[in-house]
Amino acid sequence: VHSNYLASTAGQSRLSLLPKYHCFGLILDLLVGLKLRQTIYLGFGGHNRSQYLLSWIIQHEIQITCLTPRQVFFLSQQLETSGLKSLALTIHCGGAPLEPLLKQRLSNFGVVIIEGYGLTEAGPGVLMDGRPIGCEVKLGQRHEIDSSIAELWVKSPTLGDFEQKTLDAEGFFATGDCARFVDGRYEIVGRLDEKIKKADGTWESIRDLEQEVMKRFGAKQALFQLPIANGSRLSLLIEHTRLNVNDLRNFLQRHLGRQLELRVFEPRPSVLNEISLTPGKDQRSAFYLWTRTAS
Repeated sequence: VHSNYLASTAGQSRLSLLPKYHCFGLILDLLVGLKLRQTIYLGFGGHNRSQYLLSWIIQHEIQITCLTPRQVFFLSQQLETSGLKSLALTIHCGGAPLEPLLKQRLSNFGVVIIEGYGLTEAGPGVLMDGRPIGCEVKLGQRHEIDSSIAELWVKSPTLGDFEQKTLDAEGFFATGDCARFVDGRYEIVGRLDEKIKKADGTWESIRDLEQEVMKRFGAKQALFQLPIANGSRLSLLIEHTRLNVNDLRNFLQRHLGRQLELRVFEPRPSVLNEISLTPGKDQRSAFYLWTRTAS
């Protein structure tokens, strides 16, 4: 099913370097590449050599690669400091929702991104560019906070024994992921618990809060720890040239209505390298795991 969908990439050069903890996607990446008779360049251990992404792509004249959202983040950073005006590259990306801003950054260089969505429980894939692939999907119960989104339910012939987790007689599986249906496509927008309560008692998504911080403080990137507990500790990875931490803390305290112990991390190479070594599907989940051990 996947090779048919990606037939347009037949014969191209593919760079395969998904991290070892993404082994299911790595196997799929190799099998699809072999099926399409692509020239495959293997970069095992790429999860801790993200700084070489762009140089590998240029050196081997790579036309297509499969990356996690976190690797896409590193590639976008390298592109913006490389001096290149464009890059003829197609990226298959999956594992977690890709930040819209990140996708736009790469699109500005002419990079084509094909977003996939899958679950280990449901076989190699569920959605490709928002459309079901090899399975059935539907939107289940509406989110109690944001009625514009609902939990995505999946029915796949490759589902394991999940009798205790199916929601109806048809055998649909509750994924825990939120989605909306727009213009004939399903858009994954996050997890059910990616909401935070504001001072006025209403709720907003973590991504909306990050966008607000970036807009107010002129930051290039802002990434909050996930999940954000109702307690006082809040961690933030933020790319900013002259950040006034006190102003940021005051804004968040007014916005969220509680005192905060704010830990701010700048994306220095050493920090990004440590995060890149931390398992996780995307930059957000890796950052959360990393903050649990960071001093």
